[in-house]
Amino acid sequence: MPPKKKSKKAPAFYTDQVSLAPFKVQGKDLVKTSLGLTASVVGIKHNSKESEGETGPGTLWVDYRGGYRAPIEKYGFEKCFAPALLWQSMHEFEKMVEAAEGMRDKIQELNELFKLGLLDKDKKKK
Repeated sequence: MPPKKKSKKAPAFYTDQVSLAPFKVQGKDLVKTSLGLTASVVGIKHNSKESEGETGPGTLWVDYRGGYRAPIEKYGFEKCFAPALLWQSMHEFEKMVEAAEGMRDKIQELNELFKLGLLDKDKKKK
């Protein structure tokens, strides 16, 4: 049997204030890109383990509304004003509703299978 390969984990996102200070944002802040898209700050990601201890700021990553996560340039965005936080709340609410609907669909499917299983057992007994 061939030896197992060690998988390299992706570097973590750093969300502490010290790491985010060069970009003047905090975790989950909303930013508007130079293209006019709104995104939520995920954190700082260093390219390798060797660069984690260095003084370089790393790369700022953001989540776009469609669920796409990507890096953003240091000067390619501006921080959104307070009313834009409503978008963030709505997005989080939509995610929770979607998860709840998925769970409800799974439960309903299991209930249908259970009902069919009971009907089959009753038929065999007769």
